Amino acid sequence: MVFELTISLRNRSLSLGSRSILEFLGEVARISPRVPAAGCVVGLCGASSAALARFVATLTHRKAEQGAWRERLEAMMERLAILEERCVHMMDRDLEVCLESFCAKLGDKEASTRGSGKAMMEPPVILLRCGIELLRISLELAERGAPVCKADAGVAGAMANACGRGALWIARSNLQGLEGQTRKIQEEMLDNMEMELEALHGRLVEEMDR
Repeated sequence: MVFELTISLRNRSLSLGSRSILEFLGEVARISPRVPAAGCVVGLCGASSAALARFVATLTHRKAEQGAWRERLEAMMERLAILEERCVHMMDRDLEVCLESFCAKLGDKEASTRGSGKAMMEPPVILLRCGIELLRISLELAERGAPVCKADAGVAGAMANACGRGALWIARSNLQGLEGQTRKIQEEMLDNMEMELEALHGRLVEEMDR
């Protein structure tokens, strides 16, 4: 088992983002050390949010007049494409880091140097940042986007919140791999990001309930 996992790791043959939805869901549900389900699902939530928000921004852009708002939508669409790609990449990165950690626990010396607590924090923290930014963009689209797709903007925001909240829970769980001042700094950072996430989500709920 260790040999098989290590070979997969060295070949870098991991790519959840290129699989079909049904194949991905099957991998998540399957009991296997190769698939850390939570982090990968969080990444999918973020990517879904970005894609749906891009749809809303594109439709709104078609009906927008020339000016600052139209330019803002163009910048928004570009940023959403980047965030979508980043979330998909983090799905694979989360799988890679968790596999390295798993190998290290089983005594793989090569993986032991990579499966550190700091490495485990990387994917969820990045996904948390993505979730917050996606939620901020979704809120703006819900407030100012085309009325016909306000519900779509709300759903994009809900998926962004799921991405951020899920990533936050994973990051807090991974804090146990850190010690001393490093852990304290990470805890404070997560507390601040949680407050921002909650504030944005609260504003989105208020907007969607109008």
